[in-house]
Amino acid sequence: IQKDVLYHTGLTANYMYSEKYVVEFSLMGIGSRKLEEGNKVELAPTVGVGWILSEEDFMANGSFFDYLKFRSSFGISKNDHWNDYYLYKSTYTRGNRFFYGNGNYYNNRTEFASVPNQIWLQKRRDISVGFDAVMLNRALNLEVGYFNSASLDNITLMESTYPQILGFEGLIYKNYNSESDQGVEMGLDYTYNVTNDFSISAGGNFIYRSQKITKREEPVYEGGDVGLVMEGTASDAMWALKTDDLYSEGDFNPDGTLIDGLPVPVYGPVQPGDIKYLDQNSDDIIDQNDRRIIGHGVRTQIGLFLNIRFKNIEFYALGIGRLGDANYRSGSYF
Repeated sequence: IQKDVLYHTGLTANYMYSEKYVVEFSLMGIGSRKLEEGNKVELAPTVGVGWILSEEDFMANGSFFDYLKFRSSFGISKNDHWNDYYLYKSTYTRGNRFFYGNGNYYNNRTEFASVPNQIWLQKRRDISVGFDAVMLNRALNLEVGYFNSASLDNITLMESTYPQILGFEGLIYKNYNSESDQGVEMGLDYTYNVTNDFSISAGGNFIYRSQKITKREEPVYEGGDVGLVMEGTASDAMWALKTDDLYSEGDFNPDGTLIDGLPVPVYGPVQPGDIKYLDQNSDDIIDQNDRRIIGHGVRTQIGLFLNIRFKNIEFYALGIGRLGDANYRSGSYF
């Protein structure tokens, strides 16, 4: 049994100058048994800066803001979240028997289980900018931010890049596939103190995000199949066949076969009333190569809350909503 070990060590330093300017830096050393000797440890830095604008002299008197801070950060984190341990070296496995001499003799066949692959830890890059504000005698709080994250150099089987004739099918891995995730987020809440014993608070939060495949190991599509290219599309995209109305009796010959000019589905026989699908690549066949993007996952999330407090009695209500997504449906869902 292979023991799973991931080693972390690091340091963090922060500095504040004149109660206004903040800098924080951290450096992590990450080690993994899944990397070759001499290359088992990598560094991952993070830096963040902040400016407390409300402490500036020009904001001190008569300002609308009780507290105002601008912030930004940039960081790299790394991981070894893949299953195989020896992708960096040649390993072998016992295969089936190899017969020779008109089948009278045989040897056990030895096959490659892995070949030397130059790999390193997978990365995640995070960038964020935003501000925090407290206003109206600390009754109103506002947070606004933009984030941009990227999952980079993920371990990928390069099955479409290298031809099978090389003899290394299913054996060549690289740090390749990458995705990005960016968006904006906002939080707002207000508290009104009616008396010392009675207060009302209300607020909400909003998040919008968009995900994208920035790099993908995939076949080289040509002609009508270029619509299958995933690189550059949303990573939460939903792929399926698109409909072209329903089959009618006029689409069939007397023997039940489709008339000339209509693409033939590979999924089985069809009849009047069945769903007719679009032949996206114009090859006169309806199959997986005709799939296209029909929707995507959740893009927008909204949360609202209300809190009413009277002495030791408190009422709290929370509402959560998700917008902008599609779902697969099958069966009698309607």
